[in-house]
Amino acid sequence: MKLVDASLRNPTAVAVVCLLVVLFGALALLRIPIQMTPTVERPRVSVSTRYPGAAPQEVEEQITIPMEEELNAVENLRELTSTSSEGESDIDLEFDWGVDGDSAVADIRDRISQVQDLPDEADPPQIRSIASRSADPIMWFNARADFPINELREIADDIITPRIRRVEGVGDVRQSGGQEREIQVVVDLEALRARNLTLTEIRQALLQENRNVRGGDLDSGGTRYLVRTVGQFRSIDDIRNLIISRAGQGEVLLGDVAQVIDGHTDTDSFVRLNGEPGINFGVIKKTGANTIQVVNGVRQALAELRETLGPRGLRLTVIHDQSGYIWASIRMVRESLMIGALLAIAVLLLFLRSPSSMLIIAVDIPICLIGSVICLWATGRTLNIVSLAGLAFSVGIVVDNSIVVLESIFRRREQGDDPVTAARAGASRVGMAVVASTLTNVAVFLPIVLIREEAGQLFADLALAITFATLTSLFMALYVTPVACAKFLHLPHHPRAVARRTLAAGIWHGVHVVADKVNLGFVGRGFAALYRGFLRLALTSLTVRVALIAVLAGLAALALFIRPPMEYLPTGNRNFFATNLRLPPGITVEEMSRRIGQIEERFRSVPEVESVFAVGGTGRRFIGVVARPEHSDAASLQRLQGTLNRLAQGVPGIQSARVNQSSLFQRGRGSSSRQITVDITGPDLNSLIEISRTVETAAASVLGVSGVDLSYQEGNRELQVEVDRVLAGRLGLSLSDVATVVQTAVGGIETGVFRVGGKEYDIRVRSDRSLIENPDALRQVLLTQRSGATLPLSGVARVIEATGPTEIEHIEMERAISATVHVSPEMPIESVITGIEERVAQPLRDRLPPQYQITLSGSADDLARTVAALSGSLWLAAAITYLLMAAIFESFWYPLLIMLTVPFAATGGFLALGLMQSSTDFNVVTMFGFVVLIGCVVNNAILIVAQTLDHMRMDRMEPREAIVAACQSRLRPIFMSTSTSILGMLPLAIGTGAGSELYRGLAIVVVGGLAFTALVTLALIPTAFLAFHRLRSFVAGEERVHHFDVAPEK
Repeated sequence: MKLVDASLRNPTAVAVVCLLVVLFGALALLRIPIQMTPTVERPRVSVSTRYPGAAPQEVEEQITIPMEEELNAVENLRELTSTSSEGESDIDLEFDWGVDGDSAVADIRDRISQVQDLPDEADPPQIRSIASRSADPIMWFNARADFPINELREIADDIITPRIRRVEGVGDVRQSGGQEREIQVVVDLEALRARNLTLTEIRQALLQENRNVRGGDLDSGGTRYLVRTVGQFRSIDDIRNLIISRAGQGEVLLGDVAQVIDGHTDTDSFVRLNGEPGINFGVIKKTGANTIQVVNGVRQALAELRETLGPRGLRLTVIHDQSGYIWASIRMVRESLMIGALLAIAVLLLFLRSPSSMLIIAVDIPICLIGSVICLWATGRTLNIVSLAGLAFSVGIVVDNSIVVLESIFRRREQGDDPVTAARAGASRVGMAVVASTLTNVAVFLPIVLIREEAGQLFADLALAITFATLTSLFMALYVTPVACAKFLHLPHHPRAVARRTLAAGIWHGVHVVADKVNLGFVGRGFAALYRGFLRLALTSLTVRVALIAVLAGLAALALFIRPPMEYLPTGNRNFFATNLRLPPGITVEEMSRRIGQIEERFRSVPEVESVFAVGGTGRRFIGVVARPEHSDAASLQRLQGTLNRLAQGVPGIQSARVNQSSLFQRGRGSSSRQITVDITGPDLNSLIEISRTVETAAASVLGVSGVDLSYQEGNRELQVEVDRVLAGRLGLSLSDVATVVQTAVGGIETGVFRVGGKEYDIRVRSDRSLIENPDALRQVLLTQRSGATLPLSGVARVIEATGPTEIEHIEMERAISATVHVSPEMPIESVITGIEERVAQPLRDRLPPQYQITLSGSADDLARTVAALSGSLWLAAAITYLLMAAIFESFWYPLLIMLTVPFAATGGFLALGLMQSSTDFNVVTMFGFVVLIGCVVNNAILIVAQTLDHMRMDRMEPREAIVAACQSRLRPIFMSTSTSILGMLPLAIGTGAGSELYRGLAIVVVGGLAFTALVTLALIPTAFLAFHRLRSFVAGEERVHHFDVAPEK
């Protein structure tokens, strides 16, 4: 081959290429982003709109529905969902895979600008792209202080958050806790009535007087002046001294009828760390940034802030970050990689008994892996748990090509060729076979890279890592290995090894002698003799062939029988737990804090717990628990989760509390991959409530369900003010007048801003909250008629006590209720999905009207989509492999024979999963192992079939004689390549530690499939070949067969 000839003509160039690979590899390792999981692009956009003080019904009618009507026309929209809760509207838009996120956001912004008549009190809609998991915080830290929490909030706003945002790689900082500064104008309604003034007049005065007005330009004496009328408030006294009225009793100042207080917004949330109030910060990195570097940068910034703010009594504490888990995962994969490489090298030493050949292959492994890292960096990928697992898997694969080339050269050296001749002839003879084997290995990953679903993007890093390593190994086998063999390959007792008398040569010769003494050749010779006997029986006895087929069929049936049910994605072993809480509707923040505090205290008493932090407020009820590092193994974390779940129960006033281990692939804060969502949609809310309760009862009885939570929760206490429009009109009052008084009296109304120091603070007009403590007090709030007379609110309106929903959901603009089904840890999620579909969803679909729909979403929908995508990829990978072999063999017949090994790869994989079921799950990552097997298991069959055809063509052997000769000559390379592949992946299959749960199942499938298929290939292919040859001859007649050698004869 030209590549082999080029390398042998210029060995210096080969050395330079290897050094350049190492050099650029070091550069790539320094620059490639490091993160925990691959960046998964999820084309989703969230639109959030705050409407303070509004009930879910008002939020739905005045904000959600108008915005949904516009957003439903956005292009490439896949699903539109929304949640209207107290004071907030959240709309989620999910797009088709492949849609550009920036274009989608621009389209959404244009549509929102066309929405008319949103309430004045509503904040501007906030559009946030959640297109990737990089939108989740990589680090949480907390600030506590010896002074009031609201002072700490100002320091956080002015100093801490801006400093962290300046850290390189930080995209955003989410801050929670404390209350914002606010200028409160607390109106004395009695004083207002005594001066015949209204709330509307106060608001108008504040808005009209608090502004700067442009006056134009004035030219005087060659100088141009910009004229401005300056009227914005500069101090609190400016607000107090604002003149409200000059008629009647003279000037009336705002301070005469109201208190002006420089205060803070009402307490609507709380944040605590280990029982102390504080401010929480979530750090979000930019897409593509290095997680390790970002975390280190934030820690350095926190150290600087401690030096400046620490003396003032402020404490900054890191709660949790991803760097520890990433480093632990890297160490785990690195150790597995090194152990696998050493085991693979040991196999070569046992088979060839040549330390020099062992060292040649040993050099290939790191260069192939370094080359793969360079390619990952060049293609914009990251170094993460998945790509590291791909590199570790590659250890057993990358040596295959070099083994075939080295073994061929080794044989030529044994026959007496000089080093250069042996290198050229041996490598060239097997070059085409090595290329063919590499193409089949790589081609199966093409369908995976093309999958745009979530799991496909997760697998892309794994597939690319293996692909790059395999292609690099092809280059090493045909360009580097021949030169290395020509220079350094020594045979035992070779004259060149004996002639040298230097100390180094003597030591090297001694190593050769020791290796030669460790001779296990009798084992190989004994197995070869047994195999020859088996071949004679199998090729001559029909009974043996029938028995072989029966055994294989029985094992295949057993494998299908013991196949475990599927999970979606592995949870991982992160030492972080999220507790989702469900409390009664209408509960005050103070009471919520007290009840959640009881669970916090219980959690802090557990010795394995390092820290506990809680966040509570409207729509947020969450407790986070961080386990101590010494209790972060899988068994300890599982026990701790059970302990925390028991302690979270039985607290008065807590309706439900569920502790979930934070998943590597969680769908949101506190969510779990072990949750199934049942969505019920329809036009009538009362009917949806009835159906949802039926679903709740039926789902709770399904085996493996630990609990069911409904998104709809009735009981939100309301006071509804129903105005008599006719009577109010006669008295000169409009609905707006009444609503303004009610809003001011209860929650207050924003009336402009107070600007100081470059910042803006809301001015809120409100009445004295202490005067309105119950519904009767609200009924007595005074309204001012147009004539100046006053009357109580009860004179024109009824104040009715009622209950309403805590939130209202929409799916595709239809009202909906979701039932979240929690799956027990010991139960496979596929079994629970089947039970819910058969016992809950389908029976209800059969009897519900057509306008009501029941669908499964969440993990159930994700699992179904991923299995469908991977199933298609499996078939496509098999078709690509077959077509490649057809092109190589110039025949459509013999590749069919080789493809017989693929189903048995699945058999071996399922048998291995069944044996190791206690240590791993069958999830979609494990399923990817079967794709890997398609490209690997055909290699051994290619060796045998190609060599058989070579004997028939070149040596004029009969088919039976040719297949026996091929099996005997290919026995050693088959065992060498299979053993190195299995041993290279074995540490991943049996390893435990951070990240191992992600790829352990995949490794078990590949190891089991390779081992079983190697035995099946040696037993089944010889007998099947004769049948295929007769059938081909009968149907197609004589056929030209492409001739190439795959590996040297023994």
